Amino acid sequence: MDNHQIKMPLDDIVGDLDGTAKSKDDTLSRITSKFSSIRIPSSLSAAGISGPELRSFVLERIRSVRSWATFVHPGNFTKPTNFTKLKRRIPKNLIHFQSNYFIVFVILILYCFITSPLLLLVVAFGLGGCYVLKLWNQEQKFLVCKREIKLNHQYIAVLIITLILLHLAGAGGVLFWSLGGTTLVILAHSMFFSIESIVPDDPDPESFEEELTNMESV
Repeated sequence: MDNHQIKMPLDDIVGDLDGTAKSKDDTLSRITSKFSSIRIPSSLSAAGISGPELRSFVLERIRSVRSWATFVHPGNFTKPTNFTKLKRRIPKNLIHFQSNYFIVFVILILYCFITSPLLLLVVAFGLGGCYVLKLWNQEQKFLVCKREIKLNHQYIAVLIITLILLHLAGAGGVLFWSLGGTTLVILAHSMFFSIESIVPDDPDPESFEEELTNMESV
């Protein structure tokens, strides 16, 4: 076979790689722009949760998610050879994969809610109550004993009622199992994932200083 039949132009290869990277950047930009346009409910602001801070936190988690293929690849899991290596590996994994661990926690929470119809009904009651109150206040004021109740205070009341109903519906058990499951998954992953093969260990400060001293004495 002639060489000209098997050669590919370098510009075409680079163009394909640039197109793939650009496609990934465009997808991330669309996700972040759509989330940025979401209006944070006033009930969260009334509860002390700032809309911009919440958006910033979630967007930061989205941007810093590591490759899931690397995160779950079986070849990246090894047994730590000693306690010193284990002690270094766990915090490095927690820092490197913090966004992935957060998403795992969210997925477990959503799974627990989806598999519990009663909890979904309570959540729907809370969201529906806030929506009805919003429509009500657009048409007329909400009065109790001839005193106007502000919309934020109404949201807080709905939030308190929803939390009580969630507790009665067994949300405490769901949260317990979600936290327990997340802790188990994160601990096991951070113990056995060979992060040192991806992120090299930092040099030992003492050996580094000794090396500098030897270089100066030469």
